Amino acid sequence: MNDTSFSNFTTQNISWLLLPLALLFISENTNILSLDFKDDINLQNKIDTLQKITPYFNTEQQKILSKVQDMLDITSRVTNLKESNYNLNMNNSISEIPITERYEKILEGLSEHANEKNKELLNKILETKRNIEKTQTNFANYSKNISTQDTKIIDSIIELSHCFTPILPNNLKNDIAKIESMFNIIQTLGSEG
Repeated sequence: MNDTSFSNFTTQNISWLLLPLALLFISENTNILSLDFKDDINLQNKIDTLQKITPYFNTEQQKILSKVQDMLDITSRVTNLKESNYNLNMNNSISEIPITERYEKILEGLSEHANEKNKELLNKILETKRNIEKTQTNFANYSKNISTQDTKIIDSIIELSHCFTPILPNNLKNDIAKIESMFNIIQTLGSEG
């Protein structure tokens, strides 16, 4: 490689390295891409701007701009760590959500990113929680209905068994269905005789 080709090669590479830096210095008066790292929102705007314009450059330029985005992102994260500046990501309305619902949302979020074994376990936990809630609702409705209605004892027992079906295993649900069928047959025979 002679001196002229090396000079052209170096000049070309340096010009593409300077492009992202030049973009950051452009429009300091408008604060579109100025180098003010004190304001995290402004830094995030720079990162967002670079992400939007990067696809329109050639492959080599995109690599360089991506590196600049990563450096800005690291700068933003270091600034957040140093200044404990996490207000942008905080959800202040969380106190309005009941704690059991918050735990459910946490488990759902973990489940989305868990491996298959853990996902299955988390989904079973969530399903069990929901089934317990259904059982509580069913039992509350049963208690309200039984106190206001004059129901036969057999019908009352059948209704009570229905309250617990969400938490019962399938084989027990089948047994209860068989017993219910037998009670219905007995009632039918009793009303005919």
